[in-house]
Amino acid sequence: MTRTLLLALAVLVAAAAPSWAPSWAAADNSSDAATVHRARITVYPRRAEPGPNAVRHCEAWLQRENRPSGPVLTPQMRCEWR
Repeated sequence: MTRTLLLALAVLVAAAAPSWAPSWAAADNSSDAATVHRARITVYPRRAEPGPNAVRHCEAWLQRENRPSGPVLTPQMRCEWR
């Protein structure tokens, strides 16, 4: 009786398995692939490259950081092209 029950359970699981599949997994058919729409992303650079006369300006400072061993002064720097 156990084999019959396992066989019946396997048949039910196999019959219901396609309904459990996610929608992207069922996109193998050519008709489904045509309905998939991809988002278009346009990327614009933040700035143009620095020109031939560009100069790098840097700002440096010491900043206090709290560490397990106690407060520590660490050097920080920010640079930009002008």
